[in-house]
Amino acid sequence: MKTLSTIFLLAFSMATFSQSKPSKIRFFTITQKTTCLKKGHQLVLQKVLQDSRCPEGTNCIWAGEAEIIMAVYENKKGVDEKTLAISSKNTVENLKWFSEQYPSKKIKSVQLVPYPKEGAPIDPKHYYLKVGYSK
Repeated sequence: MKTLSTIFLLAFSMATFSQSKPSKIRFFTITQKTTCLKKGHQLVLQKVLQDSRCPEGTNCIWAGEAEIIMAVYENKKGVDEKTLAISSKNTVENLKWFSEQYPSKKIKSVQLVPYPKEGAPIDPKHYYLKVGYSK
C-alpha cells in the first residue's frame, strides 16, 4: 500500500510539473492618432464607419458589428487602407489580417473599445483597438 501511494504521488507530481505554462496574453492599442507616425510599419484606426454592436444592458437578437477603416503606413507614408467588420463571425479573418501586419506576434484577439452602453453615445474620438497577442 505504501509503495502504491508513493507511485501515485510520483506520477501525479510529474504530470503536474511537466505541463507547459499557458502563454501570457499581452495587449497593445491602435489609436486614431496620425500626427506622430513613427518610422517603419504602423497601423492607424482611420475611422469607425458604423457601430451596431448590441449595447450593454440590453437584449438583442444579434450581437451586431462595427465597421472600421484601418490605414497601413510604411515610413510615414500611407500605403494601404482596409475596411474590417469587427464581429464574432469575422474573428478568424480579422486575426489573420492582423497577424499578417504583425508577423512576430501571435495575435489572439482584436476588440473595438469602448463597448456601447445603453443610453450613452460614444464620441468617435474615443474609439481605439485593443489587440491581444502572445510571444
